[in-house]
Parts: sequence; C-alpha cells; structure tokens
Amino acid sequence: MKSYFILNQLELKVHLGWEDWERAHLQTVWVDIHLEFEKPPRACFTDSLEDTICYDSLTTQIKRVCAQQSFRLVEYLAQIIYQTIRDDCTLPIRIKISVRKKPVIDDLNGGVQFCYGELE
Repeated sequence: MKSYFILNQLELKVHLGWEDWERAHLQTVWVDIHLEFEKPPRACFTDSLEDTICYDSLTTQIKRVCAQQSFRLVEYLAQIIYQTIRDDCTLPIRIKISVRKKPVIDDLNGGVQFCYGELE
C-alpha cells in the first residue's frame, strides 16, 4: 500500500538570485513537496496527529529556515528545503521538492522549475 503527502504551492518569500540586486528584494517562489511513506503512517488507523507528519509544523520550519538566509540558485534552495524536511521528520519517507519561480527573462512566461529528491 502506497501513501503520500503532497503539499502544493507553498508560497515562500525568499532572497533569491545570482546578482546582488536580485537578492536585495524578496522574491516569491512556489514549492511543491511530495512525501512518500515507506508504509502508511499509523495515523491512518489511530486518527492521531502524533502518528503522522504535521504539515503545519513542517511548513513553519521551512519558512523559518528560508527566512534566515539568501540563495543564489533554486537548486540550492531546493536542497535546503529537502534537508530541512529530512532533519525534521522521524518517519521513514522519500522526498521530492519542486521549486518554481518567475525570473525576469523576456518571453519566459511559465517561469522555471527545479526538482530535487528521491522520487521521480
């Protein structure tokens, strides 16, 4: 039996960009987080928050970590988010992080997305 948490479009305001002027202002990025449980969490049977991942606590931790630093690349940002989840979660899970942003590039209307993690 497979089970997942998928957190869609967590909106983060981060200092991000290669150039100093880009990092000088907060930019919006959107993060999708896919967590695959090795086996269904006990919460499926207990209805108890202690038996699963609290996504409110998880997103709060990610926001805190991302607010404490600046990032030059979305690749580094994705890895930091991945590591934050890995360090915070005690359940056996596989993780995939997708970070999207809309850079200031003429005619790039859909933005860019970078994915990092153990899932395809």
